[in-house]
Amino acid sequence: MIILKRNCTNLLDLTNTIKNLFEEEMNTLIVNKQTTKELYNVQYVIDKRFIKQSDGIVVLPNSEEDAVERNQFFARITNFCANQLFDDILSRQCVIQQKYAEIDLASCISFVQLIIRKNVIDLHVVVRSQNFDSNFEYDNLTYCKLMFIANRILKISIGKIFIKVVSLHKIL
Repeated sequence: MIILKRNCTNLLDLTNTIKNLFEEEMNTLIVNKQTTKELYNVQYVIDKRFIKQSDGIVVLPNSEEDAVERNQFFARITNFCANQLFDDILSRQCVIQQKYAEIDLASCISFVQLIIRKNVIDLHVVVRSQNFDSNFEYDNLTYCKLMFIANRILKISIGKIFIKVVSLHKIL
């Protein structure tokens, strides 16, 4: 398990911290006939300062499928905040899970859960599999945007994003 002990202050800081971990870790495996370097069970926190600094940063999706999936996340979090959380602000039910449309497989982002306590929004994210080179920055900005959407609708403070990535990998 790799737990980042300090909060990274921005996307570049987080990306460089993870790049350094890839240099230190030597866990190389072959998955789907591709040689990969893997960081297994990575956990980190994105704080309010990082989230606010991410506003306006644009990272293009790796694929059309990624863009569609993210737009579905945005639509679902908007709907949930506007229709359910607005009525029950302490709900533990704001959990969004995606599946690939064409096949019955779990999405790479297993789920996101928005939870509000003491008038502060926190987001919990569990990621099954993430390609560092093509999705890491895009996914982290997606989580930040989910927080902005919830903040805009519910008009309460932004807290932290707690992220667990089971398999963070680079294809060699």
